Amino acid sequence: MTWTRPIAAVILLAGLTIGFREVSHGEKIPPHRPLAAFPKTIGGWQGADVHVDPRYADALKADDVLTRGYTSGGSPTVWLYVAYFQSQRQGQTIHSPKNCLPGSGWTPVKSSRERAYVGDGQSVNLNRYVVQNGLDRQLVLYWYQSHGRTIASEYMAKWDMAVDAIRMNRTDGALVRVSLPIQDGDEAGADRIAREFVAQIEPLLKGYIPQ
Repeated sequence: MTWTRPIAAVILLAGLTIGFREVSHGEKIPPHRPLAAFPKTIGGWQGADVHVDPRYADALKADDVLTRGYTSGGSPTVWLYVAYFQSQRQGQTIHSPKNCLPGSGWTPVKSSRERAYVGDGQSVNLNRYVVQNGLDRQLVLYWYQSHGRTIASEYMAKWDMAVDAIRMNRTDGALVRVSLPIQDGDEAGADRIAREFVAQIEPLLKGYIPQ
């Protein structure tokens, strides 16, 4: 650990404090469609919604949530989870998968920060995790999305939120997570499927997560 981390933490805390103090009235969120209206048919993928226990939804405190499994031919089911928060000022904050996954029994095996290309020279900054629960392994890709940005770092997402609170009077944002099982140890195959899926959904999400 170097001296830069404590300094960065102090700067981040100061930025957050200033940002939230400056926001003194209701946030103005651009019109957007509800996540429930997100397409169930995307290319060759067909989606089906998953019932979420109301107790879990209440604990999450998100304003809109999408939990859906997509299948395509013989490929394993790809799970799409999106949690959108209209405001993160009063205890409603995005929960990091780094905390949620171990809490549900999944142990991280590998982790990295990467980019996934989505066409037209555009890319998504994301976290790539391989997690394990017993003999089962999953590949998890996730990122934070707000105001047209995709962010991998949880700390940078919070920093940008503080800046936007001052600049735009907005603290809204979303977590986007894509996961699927790693079958027969084929991590490369799971990675290819996940990235192809991300390339399909990312342009569409812009209509459901305010820019």
